[in-house]
Amino acid sequence: MEGPQEIRKLRAISPLAWRVLMVAIVAGLFVLLYVLISGVRGPAPTPRFSVTIIRDGTNWSVTFRDVPGGRLPSEMYLLVRNASGGIALLRTSFADLTVQNWSAHGAEFIDGNPGVPEVQRGDGLRIDTTSYPPQSTLEISDRSALFLSQRLE
Repeated sequence: MEGPQEIRKLRAISPLAWRVLMVAIVAGLFVLLYVLISGVRGPAPTPRFSVTIIRDGTNWSVTFRDVPGGRLPSEMYLLVRNASGGIALLRTSFADLTVQNWSAHGAEFIDGNPGVPEVQRGDGLRIDTTSYPPQSTLEISDRSALFLSQRLE
């Protein structure tokens, strides 16, 4: 038979267990909400970027077909790797790839849409085949994403 002290112990434990259970349920709901929100949002998709590459005598002629909008030449970068993966041309903005800098970089940004300040479809690159022979890899990016990694062939 239970005495008054044992009944008090059961009553004291019951509200405590109830509070612990309520806190655990609330914490579980917050975790579930966080997982649902994180899963729905996910990583931002990388914009599509595609090119056509043609060997044109002593140069590679790279023409942009699909370009993510709203980026200026100063916000787009070219990096070239040699056949073994080493860096042949450090990450250089399109704005610095000019005919005046040809001897330093061996590459030039061609503005196919001179009336539009952004990089667009029809723009491109002229790249020296002596400096960057077949099996070199072009990497085109902006400050936060790599848009293209393509081997010169």
